[in-house]
This record gives sequence, structure tokens and C-alpha cells, in this order.
Amino acid sequence: MNEYNLNIIIHSEFIDKIHYGLTLATASRALDNKVTLFFAMKSIYALAEKRKKYGWTELKTENGTSAIIFDTNLKNKNIANFEELIKICNDFEISFMVCEMGMKYLNLNYSDLRKDIKYLDGGLVTIFENSGNNNSFLFI
Repeated sequence: MNEYNLNIIIHSEFIDKIHYGLTLATASRALDNKVTLFFAMKSIYALAEKRKKYGWTELKTENGTSAIIFDTNLKNKNIANFEELIKICNDFEISFMVCEMGMKYLNLNYSDLRKDIKYLDGGLVTIFENSGNNNSFLFI
């Protein structure tokens, strides 16, 4: 494995931007890079689960289109949709971190998040500490 680390900080609440963050993560991991996705503030809603309904389904795109319509359009164009990307991230062992400050701000805790994702504990300090010497950060 390369010693290159890609850290993607997702701060956007828009599903199209979050989707692209997952796409960047899977592409980089396919090239054998270590990848960490760090969800901050309202982007955390994309990982929430309430009454067996995933939070990303309630988000909107940057232009106001519902997440469901956006996801359906992806499927119709044979583009990996949100759930497919989550599965690929899990299969590729991409690390997920959730900002502790963002969780507190949104009144969420780990029990409010999807159960099919393994989360690393920590916050901003942790992601900077764990990133190593040969790393890059993207902010979405």
C-alpha cells in the first residue's frame, strides 16, 4: 500500500457535493491510497438513521432538487448512487470519522448514525494526528 493518505473533509449539507466526496474517496482508494472521510457539521445528517430511514434521503442538492430525485437520476444514468458508494466505501475499508463538535451542535450521538458504517473515534485533532507525513486534505 502507498504511504499516501487522502483526507476528505465534507462540510457541505448538499447531497450532490457529499456524493462527489464519496466518489473521490473510492477513486483514490482504488489507486491504493489510504482514505479518511471526515463528516463535519450538517453533512453528518447524510449518515443519520431515524426509524430505519437514512438521513441522506431528506437532503437536497445545491440547486434544491431532492436527494431522492438526484439519486434516481444517478441510477437512470448508470452512475453509482449514494447507497452503492457507501457499500463501496465499506468494501474498500475507507475510514469514516464524524466531527464531535458537529455531533454536539446537531444534538446527535453515535446511536443516531447508520449502523452499517464503522466510525473512527475522534475529531479534527485526531484526523490531523493520524494523517501522517505524506498526506493531502480536500475540503468539500
